[in-house]
Amino acid sequence: MMISAIPSQPTSASAQRLCSYANTTSSLQVIRIGIPSAYSFERVVFPGDRLLFEAALDAQLEVLSTYLGQAIKIEKIPCRQLQVEVDQPRLSA
Repeated sequence: MMISAIPSQPTSASAQRLCSYANTTSSLQVIRIGIPSAYSFERVVFPGDRLLFEAALDAQLEVLSTYLGQAIKIEKIPCRQLQVEVDQPRLSA
C-alpha cells in the first residue's frame, strides 16, 4: 500500500481539513478534488493506495474508475465525509 499526499487547495488554512481516501478496488481510479467552478486537482490512484489531502469541507471528491480502457464516473463524495480526526498535542503545565 502506498500513501500519497496532495498539495493543499489555495484557500485559507482555517477552512482546510485533513481528509483521506483509499482505493479499495482492483481497478485504477482517477480522483478529482475541488469546489465546483473553482479549484480542482486530479490524481491517479492505484489499487490499494491511500491519499491524504487537505480540502475545504464544501469540496467534493469525484471518483472515476477504469473499465475496458474507458473512464466511468462512479461516485461523488463530499470531503466532509472523508475528514480525518487529528489528535491535537496536549501541553503539560
